[in-house]
Amino acid sequence: MATLRKYQNKRIAIYGMGLTGCSAARVLKKLGAKIFCWDDNEQVRKKIENFNFSLNKFWLNENLVDNIVISP
Repeated sequence: MATLRKYQNKRIAIYGMGLTGCSAARVLKKLGAKIFCWDDNEQVRKKIENFNFSLNKFWLNENLVDNIVISP
């Protein structure tokens, strides 16, 4: 269980919100992480607006988050 708790309150940026990025975001959010997302594709960004993730390219700075996930 300690492994699962290590994501609580962590700030995680996910760059690329296709199927893999969205799946990672959902799992990490369930584990208590604060999720910040970005995708260069405007249609994808509109699709994920309803997922209740922070959608802002600003968070893709390694100094502002605990981890960055790059998803193709």
